[in-house]
Amino acid sequence: MIASDVTDEMLESIVAIGVGTEDGGFVPNPDFSNPQMLDSSGRVVISRLQTSVMRKLAEETKGRFAIAGSGQDIPALVKSVVAGLHAQHQRMARGGA
Repeated sequence: MIASDVTDEMLESIVAIGVGTEDGGFVPNPDFSNPQMLDSSGRVVISRLQTSVMRKLAEETKGRFAIAGSGQDIPALVKSVVAGLHAQHQRMARGGA
């Protein structure tokens, strides 16, 4: 299911937290002899942050999108983003924008 298929009755706000960069980087894995995760063909796995996809998903569900910087306290970031979302929902419930 994609966001455009969600009905009002099903709608939940999505908080999307992006970790990493759009340039990407290897996925670390301490179980490999070299510290990079490999796919089934032996190629290094690269993970790329897709901000446009995550931002669209959050926007379409009246949620929030944030990017966690390197070394950032992710639980504190989530708490802050959720608090902002909660405040927005309270304003909307009172008829504000």
